[in-house]
Amino acid sequence: MSLEFERLTTVLEEMGQNELRRLRQQDDDLTQAEAKLAQYATNWGAIAACVMLVEAKKPTLRLARPLDERDPLDAGIPAPTCPPQATLIAVDGSQILPDRHAAFLYYLLNVGGIVYYHGSGEPPTEFTRPTLHFREDDLFVNGGLVDGTLVGARRDLAEIEMLADMAWECRHEPHPLLAIMDQRLLYWPASAVPNQERNDIVAGWLKAMTKVRDSGGLMAGYTSRSGRGSVLALLSLLQPRQTDFHAMLERQEQWANLTDADLFDRLLAPGERSRVFVDLSNDNDHYRQHDAANEICFFYLNAASPDARNSAKQIVRVDIPRWVADDEEAVATVHALLYDQCQILGDYPYVITRADEMAVVGRQDQEEFNNWIALKMQQLGIEAEVSGKLGGKGFGRAGKTRHELR
Repeated sequence: MSLEFERLTTVLEEMGQNELRRLRQQDDDLTQAEAKLAQYATNWGAIAACVMLVEAKKPTLRLARPLDERDPLDAGIPAPTCPPQATLIAVDGSQILPDRHAAFLYYLLNVGGIVYYHGSGEPPTEFTRPTLHFREDDLFVNGGLVDGTLVGARRDLAEIEMLADMAWECRHEPHPLLAIMDQRLLYWPASAVPNQERNDIVAGWLKAMTKVRDSGGLMAGYTSRSGRGSVLALLSLLQPRQTDFHAMLERQEQWANLTDADLFDRLLAPGERSRVFVDLSNDNDHYRQHDAANEICFFYLNAASPDARNSAKQIVRVDIPRWVADDEEAVATVHALLYDQCQILGDYPYVITRADEMAVVGRQDQEEFNNWIALKMQQLGIEAEVSGKLGGKGFGRAGKTRHELR
């Protein structure tokens, strides 16, 4: 039975009115936040005092602090000129999750990517690395079948390890060398991942970051539609007199429904980036304690084309490790190359788009792979048997019933 849309007409009208009210409130809140950003744009003393107070009173609170005092909080920094030549590497990943109703139990990770030779005229190099996981140690954790969260965390680790391997292989290619991930660099697996494996994944992640640095490369994590609000958290806590910390925390909730991207969408023209901030969090403390050069910093970038001021929001968060953030020329290079990449296809880096194309495993790929597995097993005298549930779904989704097939 298909969805009866007409039954939702009334509630849809209510939804629209609710959205209008939300947008009006958001506009008012952003006006206040923008004014406060200008008010404290270069008040480094107040900012430092606020950060020290938070670290002393509530170190678990996540917020941002300026990396240095070079640029005002509300700065909009234009994109620099790209270097004449550069080597860019991007990776992405995909997976086939285990299905207990399928004939054979496994999961598959596929990491793909591209090496792009900026300014050389050479065609890009593409690569993929599929891995099949079928052993019991891979499939079962604490007596249960691995779920999508755990498989996703393992895929994330495989992505950054592949990126580090390719950066090392390309260390003699024209520099600057920029390794790009299509996600945050300040990575911590979800709480559903078992503790020991979570620690192992983070350790592997940090090791891969160090390998990129050892290759002489730069590194960036590109996140569109970022939901972070750490700059807004800092702004909400800034007050002329920081005496009542509990009152400060209550004010911190005033912009809880906004994101930093909402704020910087008002401030940054196409191609401009924000100043660089440091992410203050327990996770980043761990990164810094492991290796100070791997502490994560970030800036916001308006990736829209110059003639796209009235287009949809294109504010992205760019994570960079401290070894990049401390080098002004390196930050400018990351800024220039990422924005240049966004202009090739329009508002999104070409290398990330191509990496996704290399990595994606579609439904047809999955079906063909399952058929290939079944054939291999048949050659060994093993017959494939799917569950009744999976067989029933196959009939229904084909648009037929068992009765029609008689």
